[in-house]
Amino acid sequence: MKFELGLFNYEQDLIARAFSLKNLLSKRVQLEKKGDKTIQSLFRNEAFPLALFLSKRDFYLSPEDWTFWYDSYHKAIPQLLASQPLRERKPKRKKKK
Repeated sequence: MKFELGLFNYEQDLIARAFSLKNLLSKRVQLEKKGDKTIQSLFRNEAFPLALFLSKRDFYLSPEDWTFWYDSYHKAIPQLLASQPLRERKPKRKKKK
């Protein structure tokens, strides 16, 4: 399949996860009842922006649902960036003399 589509395995996996997230996006009411942690975990998924893009292009979501997800995601971006730990550099080894 890699050669037919011209995609790497990672890209195929990302697209497959975006399609599965599209189904979750249509269940907005149930996800809101579960709480903010569930919604935040959706936003942390790296396929979420692609799922949101595909759901808009396919007219999969109603305009109200799409606006809710779009606005919620853009409000959560600063919080998501702040919660990601920064990678610490390893101290350089001293050269032997």
